[in-house]
Amino acid sequence: EAVLQIHITDAPKKTSNWWFVFNGKERPDVGYLDPSLDVDLYIETNLSSLTKVWLGEGSHTSEAKGNSFQLEGSQKLIETFESWFGSSKFASIPKLAIAS
Repeated sequence: EAVLQIHITDAPKKTSNWWFVFNGKERPDVGYLDPSLDVDLYIETNLSSLTKVWLGEGSHTSEAKGNSFQLEGSQKLIETFESWFGSSKFASIPKLAIAS
C-alpha cells in the first residue's frame, strides 16, 4: 500500500488536498477526505503546474525549479515519479499551431 497526498495551493480550501491510496487494485482510491493513513509521498503544487505535468507540457523537475511543484517523502517514489505518475491521454496529441 502507498499513499499519495496532493496539496493544490491555489484551490479552494475544501478541495485543496487530494489523497490517492494505492492498495494493489487496478486503480487507486481517490478522495478529498483524509483517509488518516501515513503519507508516503506529498506533493505541493499549484493547479497550473500540476496541469502542465499531467499534460506532458513540463516535467516535475522543470516545474520544481520555480518552486511550484515540490515532492517530499519516499526517495524511491520521488526518483521514479515520471514513470508511475502517468499523464493525460491527450498528452501525446501534438500541439496545434495557432495561425496569426
